[in-house]
Amino acid sequence: MMSRRSVMVMVVMAVVVCLGVGLGAGLLLAPAPIPVVAADASGPAQVGVIAQDYLAEATNPVTVATTPTRSYPTSASGVVRATACQAGVPIDSGSKVMMVNDEPVMALHLATPPWRDLESGMKGEDVKDFQTELARLGYAVTADGKYSSRTARAVAKLWATLGVKDRDTLPLSEIIWLPQETAIPSKCDLTIGDSAGPGTTTFTAGGGLTSATVTGLDDATRRVAVLGDDTATAALGADGVVSDPAFLASLEASPLYQQWKSQGSPALTLKTRLIDPVRVVAVPASSLYDIHGSSACLVDQSGHAASVRILASQLGQTFVTAEVLPTSVAVPAPKERETCG
Repeated sequence: MMSRRSVMVMVVMAVVVCLGVGLGAGLLLAPAPIPVVAADASGPAQVGVIAQDYLAEATNPVTVATTPTRSYPTSASGVVRATACQAGVPIDSGSKVMMVNDEPVMALHLATPPWRDLESGMKGEDVKDFQTELARLGYAVTADGKYSSRTARAVAKLWATLGVKDRDTLPLSEIIWLPQETAIPSKCDLTIGDSAGPGTTTFTAGGGLTSATVTGLDDATRRVAVLGDDTATAALGADGVVSDPAFLASLEASPLYQQWKSQGSPALTLKTRLIDPVRVVAVPASSLYDIHGSSACLVDQSGHAASVRILASQLGQTFVTAEVLPTSVAVPAPKERETCG
């Protein structure tokens, strides 16, 4: 049997264990203390701001106007063995455009499209039309509508300039009709090694930019259009139109325009910015109050309300301008504050 002393020790230990368990449970179930937040007696802080130039850069949609396009077909058949066509390089009447097989093909300006081969003894308005062009090119002929021996000699001299001997006729298959005295290719459709046939387009002219109009601007005359990283700039007209030839040439040659021209997407856009930068400060949005449209108030370094004009917001900062820019602003705006009228 256990002694009285042993029994007493076990009772005491049991009591201690029970008390410990109860204390632990009490700690686990007791509600967390409520933190006491001390009020900030200092009020809004003055935050320094630095003046900077603001260019109001934006990306705007653009519409373009181009010259009409025109295709210049050939009636020749065969393989293109040489070509003088280069985009942007004029092709003049009386010049060689290409070689098909062993025959040169000549560009020729006529008032109306040619429709038949011409040779000695023929008469007609088309003969007269051809004689008119021969005279313009400097050959001694009279535009009387009669394909005389004198006309034939002039034709032979014209072909001789292209390397052809003893030809005094005008085969329809050996000319490319030019409605004007000169054509400027925007695209050469036939290149060396291609097969030509009646109706095949030799080159395409036109399609060049004549203007670009930047849309979505309220202050177009205060802005310039910018291509790439300042590759080219141009002033905008009152309606947002860019007509500067150098800028349009740069735009037309740019990958941006070429991709849009070939695919039609994404939409064509241009970057614009102010001609004369505006001095601004970037302030936290919480410093502004009494905001009405682009007008707002803030408390400046003097501790008084100042009127500012909002120009833009970005990444939590608001760009504002005023006659006198603040050097610091109260953040956040005080609860007790003046109006800035």
